[in-house]
Amino acid sequence: YAHKGAFVTKITKEEIKDLYMITSVLEGLATRLATPLLSLGKNRKHLEKLLEELRIYEQSGEVSKYWENNQLFHQFITNSCKNEKLKLVITNLRRQILKTRIITLKVPGRLTSSMAEHEKILGFILKNEARKAEKMVIKHLELQGKILYDLTDKPL
Repeated sequence: YAHKGAFVTKITKEEIKDLYMITSVLEGLATRLATPLLSLGKNRKHLEKLLEELRIYEQSGEVSKYWENNQLFHQFITNSCKNEKLKLVITNLRRQILKTRIITLKVPGRLTSSMAEHEKILGFILKNEARKAEKMVIKHLELQGKILYDLTDKPL
C-alpha cells in the first residue's frame, strides 16, 4: 500500500550521540580547512551576510527561518573546504541529522546561545584563526547534540 503524507523516522539517543560525535569533529576539520579561504574577499562578505541574516531571525524569534539559515551557514563553510570526500561524508551525516530538525532551537534560550556560538565561529574565521574556529565548531555541535540527547526521552 502507498504511504500517505510525510513522516519522520524516530531517532534513538544512541544514534544522536554517535551522529553528533562524528559530525562535530568532521565539520570542525572542514572549518579549519576552509578558514584561510573564508577569511578574505567575497567569501568573507558572504559569510558575514549569512551571520547578519541569522541575527535578524534570532532577534525576531523566527525559529524556522533561523534554522534554514543555520543550515546555509554551516553548508557554506563545509563547501569551502576544498576536500570533496569530506564534503560528501558531512552531507551524508547532515542528512541523517535532519531527522532531528528544528527541535533543539525550541529549547528556551537556545536560539540566543546558538547565535552567540555562531558569532564566535565567525570571529575566529575572520581572524584566520583556523584551529580556534575548528574547536568552536566542535563545541557548538557537541552542545547541539547534548541538548538533543537530553530531549530525546521527552515527548516532543
